[in-house]
Amino acid sequence: MTRIFSILVVISSLISLTLLCFNIPENNYKVPISLKNYTELSLSGDLPLGSPFGSKGLKYTQITTYFNDPSYFIRFGIWHKALDLIPSARYYQDSEAYKQTKLPIIFATCNGSAISAVDPYGANFITIICANTNYKVEFVHESQVFIGTNFIKVRAGEPLGIMGATGKAFGAHVHYAIYQKEGDKYQAIDPLTFLTS
Repeated sequence: MTRIFSILVVISSLISLTLLCFNIPENNYKVPISLKNYTELSLSGDLPLGSPFGSKGLKYTQITTYFNDPSYFIRFGIWHKALDLIPSARYYQDSEAYKQTKLPIIFATCNGSAISAVDPYGANFITIICANTNYKVEFVHESQVFIGTNFIKVRAGEPLGIMGATGKAFGAHVHYAIYQKEGDKYQAIDPLTFLTS
């Protein structure tokens, strides 16, 4: 019996390691039925303007950690090159997507090409290369993603996944990063300006 248990543990470990090595998110990419044809109309265009929770400005969004937040540096020894976001109380009251699913849905903030993967720590993440711009955006820690591991075209306002706490996270949130291409490299920039535009 102990030997069978040991073999099962080894097999389980190998499967988990394989998924991490090949960066395959462990989910089925199914959008909830109530969101099949849903688009968050407050988000549109090629620039990453608005909140991943589906609003212009901070109406549906609360920031828990800021870009280059000194307290984050003191705690972890690295600069935080993103915003950590959670839904605001107003999101839970007014968001149509939340009313339909009872889940904190994340939306594309720009038109572009999207892909999902898993980082070495087990965090699901989605990257969108914004169309006709030199920006890309990343959404990290989703509990479930609706985008596969091959690039697909997405429109701003399209559902991407569900907020979660996968990988190195101390609670459910969206780690939201925007990068601007300079030459052949992307540099992290403060998303707050785009969130409030």
